[in-house]
Amino acid sequence: MGDPTHFSVKGGANPHTRTRWGTRRTVDRAVAIAQWHALKARLEELGVRVHVVPPVPEWPGTVYPANAGVMFDVDQELASRDRRFLLANLLPTRAGEQPH
Repeated sequence: MGDPTHFSVKGGANPHTRTRWGTRRTVDRAVAIAQWHALKARLEELGVRVHVVPPVPEWPGTVYPANAGVMFDVDQELASRDRRFLLANLLPTRAGEQPH
């Protein structure tokens, strides 16, 4: 899961961030971050091992769960910087997230 420290809705390219008239929806950042922490806690309660990707101010979109992909070497004890993760469905406007 991507750490939500820098969570924001910047571009509004995702249809869920816009109303049917095309205006950007507002997001209560504090509620969204609390929801993230609640989801993480619940997954851990269910026995899921959660790996948190460190936050990057330039890429607040790393928090979105739609950025699913495949993590290699899951069972190895590696630092975040040494893990290999292949992102799926990455938009060109967010391609900078991949090296992170």
